[in-house]
Amino acid sequence: MKINQDPPGSSEDKSDRRRWSIRKLGFQIIIFIVSLTIFGIIGEIYSSIIQAHYLSNLSGQMTYKLGVGESTAKISAPHGPYDLRLGYTSLPDFSQKLKTNNFDIARQAQV
Repeated sequence: MKINQDPPGSSEDKSDRRRWSIRKLGFQIIIFIVSLTIFGIIGEIYSSIIQAHYLSNLSGQMTYKLGVGESTAKISAPHGPYDLRLGYTSLPDFSQKLKTNNFDIARQAQV
């Protein structure tokens, strides 16, 4: 029968404590990252800061110019409630009716 004769402060105990402290630190880092992510998501939900920044940068890149005659790009509005209410969905029909009544498009946005 072999009896463990290592003193209580042996290197094996120190390595076990070191492994435990590394695991504990790793768990704390994971909890910190998860909680930081959750707070970031909650902040974005309430304030939409990232969305506002992204959309303002995107709108700065959009361009158009007013050109002579009818535009070659045929862009139609989607059939949403505001587009229907404001008449954007009926613009192609309105434009066609104007042409049949001898109206010409002098200038139109060229996208």
